[in-house]
Amino acid sequence: MGFLGVVLAASLPSEVIAAAQCNFDKPVGSCTGSISIESSGGSKPSYSAEITVHSSANACSKVEYYLDSTPNTTILRNSNAESESLFSTKPISKKNIKIKKCTEYEDQGASNSGGTKACMPAGLLKEVVTRETGYVRENKWKIDLARKNRQEELQAKKVNSAYVAEMDQFLAQYAPLVEESERLASKAKKCLADPSCSCRT
Repeated sequence: MGFLGVVLAASLPSEVIAAAQCNFDKPVGSCTGSISIESSGGSKPSYSAEITVHSSANACSKVEYYLDSTPNTTILRNSNAESESLFSTKPISKKNIKIKKCTEYEDQGASNSGGTKACMPAGLLKEVVTRETGYVRENKWKIDLARKNRQEELQAKKVNSAYVAEMDQFLAQYAPLVEESERLASKAKKCLADPSCSCRT
């Protein structure tokens, strides 16, 4: 099952906090993550892509995402963007990359120096809203149907345990992604309405 990717052409602000002292044992909140594909290529059975992982936090954040069903994590220590290379047995495009979550962690250096957080370009935020709500619209009904079918099977006289297990696996893998897309869309909408969060230029 393919995923809608969040591919963003706009660049985030380039300010970074010098020599960030990240404490990755202490999350301080969520951030907005995004991925842009800079180039891709290859041939069967080996494909690759060069990507840039973005975070709305100036520093000290982790962006978790899936390439198909394979989890990946990019750590951003002293910047809000990081280049990565991806490899797969299938062609890599925005359709098979899905943001799971972005987490901001304590920056002890910023706490001591009063560092500020980057704002997000309004165009990028609108792209997040469009793509994440589209992903929810495309996939939430599948989650609801799986839950309904699972419940009906459990109420049958002779329960098909293998089918229930299959539904459980499907829900465990995809329900959190739909919920995260709903959360990201809501967060982006709130940021758009806040002049201190979104950049208008």
